[in-house]
Amino acid sequence: MPLADHGLAPVVAIGGVGGSGTRLFAQVLDRLGWYLGGDVNESADNLWFSLLFKRADLFARDARHPEFALAARIFRAAMTSARPLDGAEEVWLRGLTAERPECASTWLQQRVESIVHAARTTGPRSGPWG
Repeated sequence: MPLADHGLAPVVAIGGVGGSGTRLFAQVLDRLGWYLGGDVNESADNLWFSLLFKRADLFARDARHPEFALAARIFRAAMTSARPLDGAEEVWLRGLTAERPECASTWLQQRVESIVHAARTTGPRSGPWG
């Protein structure tokens, strides 16, 4: 049954390793009008997703863990701009700027500010995203 029948915008996820062609798929979707995030790098990686989900500690747990669900709610809020983050979500998000050896603290802070800004300042997005 089409997603439109349920009032939901289509959503897509693209994943792979370097050199697998994910950038090409992202470019095609972007040209077709899909919103792929407000903070992407030159490889078309969604950096909001990287901040929220590219964490070994998150995946060492059950995917039904409340922290995973919280990250998913924050990601959806930023991608759809349907609502600003609530206080608890913003506090948790800002906690992700704690030192992570693979990321510079300024990079982490820029991602957090970008997510908060996107959820706060743009109107609801109704089109397809991923």
